[in-house]
Amino acid sequence: MPRLTDKAKKLLDQTMKKEIGAETLRLVAEKGLDGWTMNDLAKNLDIAKGTLYNYFSNKESLLESALEQHFMEMEQKIREQFNSGKAPDEVMLGIASVMFNHFHAHRKIHDLLFPNLALKHFKKRKCKRKKMVLRLSEEISKGIEMGIFRPVVPDAVSEVFLGAIREFNISNIEQQISRTPEEQLQLISNIVIDGIRSK
Repeated sequence: MPRLTDKAKKLLDQTMKKEIGAETLRLVAEKGLDGWTMNDLAKNLDIAKGTLYNYFSNKESLLESALEQHFMEMEQKIREQFNSGKAPDEVMLGIASVMFNHFHAHRKIHDLLFPNLALKHFKKRKCKRKKMVLRLSEEISKGIEMGIFRPVVPDAVSEVFLGAIREFNISNIEQQISRTPEEQLQLISNIVIDGIRSK
Protein backbone atom coordinates (compact mmCIF):
# COMPACT_ATOMS: atom_id res chain seq x y z
CA MET A 1 0.00 0.00 0.00
CA PRO A 2 1.41 3.44 -0.88
CA ARG A 3 2.51 5.61 2.03
CA LEU A 4 0.86 8.94 2.73
CA THR A 5 2.90 12.03 2.12
CA ASP A 6 3.49 14.24 5.14
CA LYS A 7 1.08 16.79 3.70
CA ALA A 8 -1.65 14.17 3.15
CA LYS A 9 -1.11 12.74 6.66
CA LYS A 10 -1.39 16.21 8.20
CA LEU A 11 -4.61 16.86 6.28
CA LEU A 12 -6.01 13.48 7.34
CA ASP A 13 -5.09 14.20 10.98
CA GLN A 14 -6.78 17.62 10.85
CA THR A 15 -9.91 16.09 9.34
CA MET A 16 -9.99 13.33 11.96
CA LYS A 17 -9.57 15.79 14.82
CA LYS A 18 -12.35 17.95 13.41
CA GLU A 19 -14.71 15.00 13.05
CA ILE A 20 -13.84 13.70 16.51
CA GLY A 21 -14.36 17.16 18.00
CA ALA A 22 -17.73 17.65 16.31
CA GLU A 23 -18.98 14.26 17.46
CA THR A 24 -17.69 14.92 20.97
CA LEU A 25 -19.72 18.11 21.20
CA ARG A 26 -22.77 16.34 19.80
CA LEU A 27 -22.44 13.64 22.47
CA VAL A 28 -21.95 16.24 25.21
CA ALA A 29 -25.09 18.08 24.08
CA GLU A 30 -27.06 14.83 23.95
CA LYS A 31 -25.77 13.00 27.03
CA GLY A 32 -23.94 15.54 29.19
CA LEU A 33 -20.29 15.49 30.21
CA ASP A 34 -20.37 12.16 31.99
CA GLY A 35 -23.10 10.37 30.04
CA TRP A 36 -20.81 8.98 27.36
CA THR A 37 -17.52 7.13 27.12
CA MET A 38 -14.64 6.97 24.69
CA ASN A 39 -16.16 3.66 23.53
CA ASP A 40 -19.42 5.47 22.69
CA LEU A 41 -17.51 8.10 20.75
CA ALA A 42 -15.49 5.52 18.81
CA LYS A 43 -18.65 3.56 18.00
CA ASN A 44 -20.45 6.69 16.73
CA LEU A 45 -17.46 7.54 14.53
CA ASP A 46 -17.11 3.92 13.38
CA ILE A 47 -13.45 3.82 14.38
CA ALA A 48 -11.41 1.79 16.86
CA LYS A 49 -11.17 3.23 20.36
CA GLY A 50 -7.39 3.14 20.03
CA THR A 51 -7.64 5.58 17.12
CA LEU A 52 -9.01 8.18 19.53
CA TYR A 53 -5.95 7.75 21.71
CA ASN A 54 -3.71 8.37 18.70
CA TYR A 55 -5.07 11.94 18.79
CA PHE A 56 -5.97 12.54 22.44
CA SER A 57 -4.40 11.20 25.63
CA ASN A 58 -7.65 11.23 27.62
CA LYS A 59 -11.24 12.46 27.68
CA GLU A 60 -10.30 15.84 29.17
CA SER A 61 -7.79 16.63 26.41
CA LEU A 62 -10.42 15.55 23.88
CA LEU A 63 -12.99 17.91 25.43
CA GLU A 64 -10.50 20.78 25.51
CA SER A 65 -9.67 20.25 21.84
CA ALA A 66 -13.37 20.06 20.92
CA LEU A 67 -14.00 23.30 22.82
CA GLU A 68 -11.08 24.99 21.05
CA GLN A 69 -12.51 23.89 17.71
CA HIS A 70 -15.92 25.13 18.80
CA PHE A 71 -14.55 28.62 19.45
CA MET A 72 -12.38 28.67 16.32
CA GLU A 73 -15.51 28.54 14.17
CA MET A 74 -16.85 31.63 15.94
CA GLU A 75 -13.49 33.38 15.66
CA GLN A 76 -13.50 32.85 11.89
CA LYS A 77 -16.87 34.60 11.66
CA ILE A 78 -15.54 37.44 13.80
CA ARG A 79 -12.52 37.82 11.48
CA GLU A 80 -14.98 38.05 8.58
CA GLN A 81 -16.69 40.95 10.37
CA PHE A 82 -13.37 42.75 10.83
CA ASN A 83 -12.59 42.27 7.13
CA SER A 84 -16.08 43.15 5.89
CA GLY A 85 -15.32 46.78 5.02
CA LYS A 86 -18.34 47.93 7.04
CA ALA A 87 -18.38 51.06 9.18
CA PRO A 88 -16.93 50.51 12.68
CA ASP A 89 -20.30 50.61 14.46
CA GLU A 90 -21.64 47.98 12.05
CA VAL A 91 -18.52 45.85 12.61
CA MET A 92 -19.16 46.01 16.37
CA LEU A 93 -22.81 45.02 15.88
CA GLY A 94 -21.72 42.21 13.56
CA ILE A 95 -19.25 40.88 16.13
CA ALA A 96 -21.85 41.01 18.89
CA SER A 97 -24.34 39.26 16.62
CA VAL A 98 -21.85 36.48 15.81
CA MET A 99 -21.07 35.95 19.50
CA PHE A 100 -24.69 35.99 20.67
CA ASN A 101 -25.90 33.74 17.84
CA HIS A 102 -23.05 31.30 18.43
CA PHE A 103 -23.91 31.09 22.11
CA HIS A 104 -27.62 30.70 21.38
CA ALA A 105 -27.07 28.01 18.74
CA HIS A 106 -24.85 26.03 21.10
CA ARG A 107 -26.57 26.87 24.38
CA LYS A 108 -26.63 23.31 25.68
CA ILE A 109 -22.89 22.93 25.11
CA HIS A 110 -22.19 26.18 26.94
CA ASP A 111 -24.50 25.23 29.82
CA LEU A 112 -22.62 21.97 30.32
CA LEU A 113 -19.06 23.02 29.60
CA PHE A 114 -18.88 26.48 31.10
CA PRO A 115 -18.84 25.51 34.78
CA ASN A 116 -16.43 22.65 34.14
CA LEU A 117 -13.93 23.36 31.39
CA ALA A 118 -14.56 26.83 30.07
CA LEU A 119 -12.84 28.77 32.85
CA LYS A 120 -9.67 26.72 32.35
CA HIS A 121 -10.09 27.08 28.60
CA PHE A 122 -10.62 30.87 28.77
CA LYS A 123 -7.36 31.27 30.66
CA LYS A 124 -5.57 29.64 27.72
CA ARG A 125 -7.31 32.03 25.33
CA LYS A 126 -6.11 35.29 26.92
CA CYS A 127 -3.65 35.86 24.09
CA LYS A 128 -6.42 35.61 21.50
CA ARG A 129 -8.58 37.98 23.53
CA LYS A 130 -5.74 40.53 23.64
CA LYS A 131 -5.48 40.37 19.85
CA MET A 132 -9.23 40.84 19.54
CA VAL A 133 -9.14 43.84 21.89
CA LEU A 134 -6.37 45.39 19.78
CA ARG A 135 -8.27 44.78 16.53
CA LEU A 136 -11.51 46.12 17.99
CA SER A 137 -9.64 49.17 19.33
CA GLU A 138 -8.47 49.86 15.77
CA GLU A 139 -12.09 49.76 14.57
CA ILE A 140 -13.17 52.13 17.34
CA SER A 141 -10.28 54.50 16.52
CA LYS A 142 -11.36 54.45 12.88
CA GLY A 143 -14.92 55.25 14.02
CA ILE A 144 -13.62 58.22 16.02
CA GLU A 145 -11.69 59.49 12.99
CA MET A 146 -14.81 59.09 10.81
CA GLY A 147 -16.95 60.98 13.32
CA ILE A 148 -19.14 57.94 14.05
CA PHE A 149 -17.92 57.74 17.65
CA ARG A 150 -17.09 60.52 20.07
CA PRO A 151 -13.54 60.64 21.49
CA VAL A 152 -13.16 57.69 23.88
CA VAL A 153 -10.34 55.41 25.02
CA PRO A 154 -10.57 52.65 22.37
CA ASP A 155 -8.97 49.82 24.34
CA ALA A 156 -11.18 50.52 27.38
CA VAL A 157 -14.31 50.51 25.21
CA SER A 158 -13.14 47.27 23.57
CA GLU A 159 -12.77 45.62 26.98
CA VAL A 160 -16.20 46.86 28.10
CA PHE A 161 -17.81 45.71 24.85
CA LEU A 162 -16.35 42.20 24.94
CA GLY A 163 -16.88 41.94 28.69
CA ALA A 164 -20.55 42.89 28.33
CA ILE A 165 -21.09 40.21 25.70
CA ARG A 166 -19.37 37.62 27.88
CA GLU A 167 -21.37 38.64 30.95
CA PHE A 168 -24.67 38.45 29.06
CA ASN A 169 -23.80 34.90 28.04
CA ILE A 170 -22.67 33.95 31.56
CA SER A 171 -25.90 35.41 33.00
CA ASN A 172 -27.88 33.28 30.57
CA ILE A 173 -26.16 30.20 32.00
CA GLU A 174 -25.95 31.04 35.69
CA GLN A 175 -29.30 32.77 36.09
CA GLN A 176 -31.12 30.68 33.47
CA ILE A 177 -32.09 33.83 31.56
CA SER A 178 -33.11 33.16 28.01
CA ARG A 179 -32.75 36.36 26.06
CA THR A 180 -32.74 35.88 22.31
CA PRO A 181 -29.64 36.89 20.36
CA GLU A 182 -31.68 39.79 18.94
CA GLU A 183 -32.59 41.04 22.45
CA GLN A 184 -28.97 40.78 23.55
CA LEU A 185 -27.79 42.57 20.42
CA GLN A 186 -30.25 45.41 21.03
CA LEU A 187 -29.04 45.76 24.64
CA ILE A 188 -25.38 45.86 23.57
CA SER A 189 -26.22 48.40 20.89
CA ASN A 190 -28.13 50.60 23.35
CA ILE A 191 -25.65 50.35 26.20
CA VAL A 192 -22.23 50.27 24.54
CA ILE A 193 -22.39 51.33 20.90
CA ASP A 194 -24.94 54.13 21.33
CA GLY A 195 -23.02 55.17 24.44
CA ILE A 196 -19.95 56.05 22.38
CA ARG A 197 -21.75 57.23 19.24
CA SER A 198 -21.36 60.89 18.25
CA LYS A 199 -24.55 62.84 18.93
